[in-house]
Amino acid sequence: MKRIAAVIATLVFGLGYPAAAAQPDAVNEFLGGPVTVSTEEVPVYYLSADFVRSGALPVAVLQYTAKTATGADGRVATVWTANGQVANIASGDDESRYAKAAGPGATIFREPQVNAWYALRGDSVVPLNASARGTVGTGVSVSAYQRLVHAKYADKQPGSQYAKDGAAGGYAPEPAPARSSLGWPIGGGLLAVVVIAGLVMTRRRSLR
Repeated sequence: MKRIAAVIATLVFGLGYPAAAAQPDAVNEFLGGPVTVSTEEVPVYYLSADFVRSGALPVAVLQYTAKTATGADGRVATVWTANGQVANIASGDDESRYAKAAGPGATIFREPQVNAWYALRGDSVVPLNASARGTVGTGVSVSAYQRLVHAKYADKQPGSQYAKDGAAGGYAPEPAPARSSLGWPIGGGLLAVVVIAGLVMTRRRSLR
């Protein structure tokens, strides 16, 4: 079934887990035993609504920072932190892997509507996964990328006729885009998504 994503809302700061979730026990429980958490933090950015709408920079806005946790049995999870507290714990180490693939000095960001991950290198937007390659091929300029996302999402933002007509399927959070059920992710001025048809199924479980 064809997948159709719609931009439906602006996200709000402050929806992280309570302070108790920030304790190591939460990560231990998630992986089923003692864990080692990396000291390396990966900043993760999401596509900016202002950039989609008008081309205003930056291309993406900081959403959370990620650390990799490794269990005694070798399984890994990613701890998301925002505003000084744990916001989510998700299985896998996507953020760390994409940061390594992006290389030094690059900004990694996600287009959540299609679970596409990119590296921003100067004036170039370079794909980091298959979904991103489906959008930009081997890479495009920032201006070319803006034209692409503007065409896809600009008329579906909050306040648009699309949203007023209820075509966004109700103002629901993003449903588990290919790795983790984000609920309302951390961040301000970003894009929340609902998939209208052919839900993007998750391969990652999370606390949300």
